[in-house]
Amino acid sequence: MNFFSKSSKGSFLNISEARTISFSIAAMIYKNDNPDFFLMNAERFLEDIFKKKHPNNSIKPEQSKQLVKLAITCFVEDKTLLDLFVNKKIPLSEIPSDIKSKSVAFNDEYLSSFLD
Repeated sequence: MNFFSKSSKGSFLNISEARTISFSIAAMIYKNDNPDFFLMNAERFLEDIFKKKHPNNSIKPEQSKQLVKLAITCFVEDKTLLDLFVNKKIPLSEIPSDIKSKSVAFNDEYLSSFLD
């Protein structure tokens, strides 16, 4: 199955779902400190996430690319947020708003472009 050209099944992701997927991927990359492995297997990772957590959602090829781009951008730019989430095990809901406000993962302007 070619995930990046997957046909529509149901509703498309909303901003919150896109944020969760991208941030989860960024956290996985951060935890394993291996972005190359993710990049080589991005399609498989996204397909697995969709099968498990969003089996009734659709995604456009451009949106899947945006999810990957956002995950890598979060990995590069959001080290403080990732450290709190991955290493200190602080849930996203408890991370201070001043840290979230500086985060790519919580930049709704960028994420809304994902939904276009």
